[in-house]
Amino acid sequence: MKWPKRNRRWIPGIVFWVLFLGSIALDEQHPWVRTVWVAAWLLFLIIVALIAIVQIFRHRHDTGGVMSYRGG
Repeated sequence: MKWPKRNRRWIPGIVFWVLFLGSIALDEQHPWVRTVWVAAWLLFLIIVALIAIVQIFRHRHDTGGVMSYRGG
């Protein structure tokens, strides 16, 4: 049975919450869990920053829109 895409949107949310709540439960016994979360957030922020930089360079000649501060 093939699931429609709209029914699969909630899977990453459930995975995140299971990991997040599990890490809160294991925080007392395993202090390294906090370090893993910090590393995961830093990796996420780096990926978002790289995507933003790529978008800026791909659309640097466009006028108006979000990048209108460049003057065009």
